[in-house]
Amino acid sequence: KKDVDLSFVALMTPSTLHSVDLSESGVKDWELAHLQRLTDLKELDLSSTEVSSSSLSYLKGLDKLEKLWLDGTQ
Repeated sequence: KKDVDLSFVALMTPSTLHSVDLSESGVKDWELAHLQRLTDLKELDLSSTEVSSSSLSYLKGLDKLEKLWLDGTQ
């Protein structure tokens, strides 16, 4: 799995993205902190990644999140 660098999210306005697919990527728990600023995010796919349940704390402020895929995660 390839590493993922989500630091570019800091350059985006919060309403820029509505769906993010990180499935089968090398995303790490701490990198999900970058997604906190995407307050209009509605869908997030973390399927088949190595993220753990502790990373879900980074998603608490995503009030518009409607779909979250976690199958095949830790």
